[in-house]
Amino acid sequence: MAPPSTYDKITKERSADKVVITRLQSKVEKHDTVPLSGVQVLGLLKQAADFREKAMVQHRELTVAAPTGTDMEPHEKEFCEILDSLDLIENKLETLKLWSDPSINTNVVPTTSNAVIPRTNPSNELKLPKLELPTFNGDLCDWMHFRDMFTASVHNNTRLSDAQKLTYLRSSLSGDASRMLKSISSTNANYTIAWQMLEERYHNTRELFFSVVKRFF
Repeated sequence: MAPPSTYDKITKERSADKVVITRLQSKVEKHDTVPLSGVQVLGLLKQAADFREKAMVQHRELTVAAPTGTDMEPHEKEFCEILDSLDLIENKLETLKLWSDPSINTNVVPTTSNAVIPRTNPSNELKLPKLELPTFNGDLCDWMHFRDMFTASVHNNTRLSDAQKLTYLRSSLSGDASRMLKSISSTNANYTIAWQMLEERYHNTRELFFSVVKRFF
């Protein structure tokens, strides 16, 4: 039996990594019931960053090693799915990292389900309703709804600092929209910059019109 080719090795390895990433995402999403410590959050952030770097290298090598005539569309789709999962993981972990800093004092607390809950005495906390934050993956058809909901929930919330608003913004994004802000750190000064970047990219009246029309044809 001939040894597996480089293409086969990379394909098998990426499938295994995808399983681990799915487990990692599940672990982060269970934070509300099984809280992660600050040390765990930092460790998982490092793990997610390593997987992202590995995924980029794997995809480049896979493209080179693929036999002539190979349909690369399934590989491209799988690669994008991995990046989207890592975007969600890292954004949620960044939110938890911000709130695990004891120097931060605010009247709201985060959850990995994109909910903002006013901070009160523990005996009263369960009685308070959750405010679900919107999500946006870069689909123009969803921009106006996301923009209006996020503005009402977070952008105009005077109880939040701009750094906290940016962290919530990043945790609400996925796909292309998330990757736009990948290099921006969660600081007060960067929130306005990040919001303007999204506005300039997606708040285009002409493109919004055509994106809506396409849904009906």
